[in-house]
Amino acid sequence: MLKKATFALLTAAGLALAAAPHPYANLALNPVKFTEPPNHPALPLIKDGKLNFVIVRDMQVETGKMDSRRKSISLSVDALQDALQRTTGQQAQVVDAASAEAASAAYVIALGKSTLTDKLGLKPLDMPKEAFLVKSFGKGIVIAGHDGSLIPDSYHKMDWTRYRLNGTLNGTYDFIERVLGVRYYYPGMGIVAPKITDLTVMPLSYTDEPYFRNRYNWGYAYKPPKEMFPDDMKVENDFDLAWRMAMSTRRTDACHSPDPHYLLAAFPDKKDVIFFTDRTGYQYYNPSTHIGNLMDITNPELAKLLVASFKKYYETDGEWRLPWSHKGRTWYPPNSEYALFSQADTFVRDLQKPENAHLFPEERKNSGSGKLSDLYVNFYCWMGNEMKKELPGKRLHVLAYHNYTLPPLVCTDIPDNIDFQVCMGRIIMAKTTASQKNWRNTFEGWYKVLGNRPVTAWTYGAQGSAYTQAIQGRYMKDYINCIKPWLSREGLFYDASGLQWKFYYSYYPAYRSFWNPNFNVDAALDEHWEKLYGSKAGAALKAFYGLLVERWEDVAVASFNSTD
Repeated sequence: MLKKATFALLTAAGLALAAAPHPYANLALNPVKFTEPPNHPALPLIKDGKLNFVIVRDMQVETGKMDSRRKSISLSVDALQDALQRTTGQQAQVVDAASAEAASAAYVIALGKSTLTDKLGLKPLDMPKEAFLVKSFGKGIVIAGHDGSLIPDSYHKMDWTRYRLNGTLNGTYDFIERVLGVRYYYPGMGIVAPKITDLTVMPLSYTDEPYFRNRYNWGYAYKPPKEMFPDDMKVENDFDLAWRMAMSTRRTDACHSPDPHYLLAAFPDKKDVIFFTDRTGYQYYNPSTHIGNLMDITNPELAKLLVASFKKYYETDGEWRLPWSHKGRTWYPPNSEYALFSQADTFVRDLQKPENAHLFPEERKNSGSGKLSDLYVNFYCWMGNEMKKELPGKRLHVLAYHNYTLPPLVCTDIPDNIDFQVCMGRIIMAKTTASQKNWRNTFEGWYKVLGNRPVTAWTYGAQGSAYTQAIQGRYMKDYINCIKPWLSREGLFYDASGLQWKFYYSYYPAYRSFWNPNFNVDAALDEHWEKLYGSKAGAALKAFYGLLVERWEDVAVASFNSTD
C-alpha cells in the first residue's frame, strides 16, 4: 500500500512538473518550441551591474559587398549591443569566436555560425529559412540561425532588398525580448528596456521559425521621420527588423505590375496593343494617374508582348528593364523566379465580344467580385502557356482582385506555372459569419480550381475610422485561421498604410500574427499597457481599449450577424 501511495505521489509530482510552464515561456511573446535544456549550472551573465560575458562571432564573414540588411550576424551584434546599452548602460565587447579573448572570457553570447557552434555540434545553416535556435551551454549561450549571408548563392542580383534570410537576427530579437525583457512597440519612447543589474540565465534550449515567408509592409521599411518625435528621442531603430518584417520567398506581392505608363514608354509603337479600346473608340489610357488605364486583357498579343519583355529581362540578367523602370523609378520588376502581372481597378465597358462571350457566364453577370474572373484567368492562361514555351522554369504571379476576385467558372484548366494572390477581406470583419463564409468559399474555390494548390492573400485594413484602425490588428489571427486550409505559407500582405505609429497597438499584434497565427494577442497587449504607461495609466488605457473591443464585438459584430 505504501509503495502504491509513493508511486502515485511521484507520478503526480512528475505530471505537475511536466505541466509547469517553462521558465522562459511568455504568453506575451511568440510561442517557441522548447526542447530539453542542457545540463549545466546557471549562467551569471550580468552581476552587480557589470557584464560578465563577451559577444563572440565569426569576424571573417559578412565582410564583402552585401546589402547591409542581409548581414544577419552584424545586425544581431548591433541589436544586442543596443539592448544591453539600454538595459545596463554598458557596451559589450565583441571578439572573434576563435580568439584568445573568447577562450579566456568567463562567459560568451555567441551570434551566428562559428567555430563555437561547430564544436558544439550545432548546424544552424541546415535549419529552415529564417529559423533559429537559442541554446545554452556551460560557458554561455548560442543564438544562431539560417543566414543567407553565410550560404553561397542564397541571393540573386534580381532579388529585392526585402528578400532576407536573417535567422540569427530573428533569434537575437527573440532573446532580447524573452531574456532581457526589452519590448519594441514604436520608435523612441515606445521601446521599453528594464534596467538590469543582475541576470542569471537558467539552462535553456528552443527553436522557432516564421509561419509566413512574406511578412512585409512597404511603409514600415522606412525609419520614422524626425519631425514625428522630439529632438531628444532616439529614433534610429529599424523597426522592420525588430518586428521581423522580411521575405524569404520570391513569390512576392503582385502589386499592379507593370505600370502601364512604363510599359508604353518601353514600347511607344504598341499603344493599341497595350490599352483596351471600347466600341465607341475610347481608349482606356490615362497618362496622369494609375487608375483609369486598362491593359487589354482581351488581346493575346499583349500576353505575348509581356512574355517577350520578361524574356528580354532574363536574357540580359535584369539589365534591360524599361517596362519596370522609368525616370529613375523602378516598380516591381521580375525576380529570378517570378514575373508579375496585375493591374489597377478600373471599370470598363464593352469587354464582352462575340469571340469571348463564353467567358461571361450568366450567373456572374451581376457579380461585383466575379464578373470578369474568367476573362482575366483566360488572359493569365495565355501568359502562362506562352511562358512555358519561352521561359520554362519561370513562374507567373497574378492577382485575383476587384471584379475578378472569385474563382473562374469556365477557365478551370490553369497552367501549373501560375500562382495566385487573392485580394479579399477586411480583417476587422473577421468575426462576422457572412465574411467568414465568403472568405472560406472564395479561398477554397481557388484552391480547388488550381488543383489543390494554396494561394497567398492580400487583406485590407479599415482605414476610414480611427475606431476600426485602433482595434483591427487583433483580428489578423482570426482572418488567417479562417482561411488557413487554403492559404500558402508563402505570404500575406496587409494593405493598411504604413508608419501609422499612433495605432502601434493595432499593427503590433497583426504582424506578430504573421510570424505565428497562434500569437496570444490579449496577453501581449495586456502586458504592454503597464510596461509602457505604468500601472495607473496602463489600467485606464487597458479598460478603454477593452471597451472598444467589447462595443465592436457585442454591438457591431452582433448586429452584422443578426442579419445573416
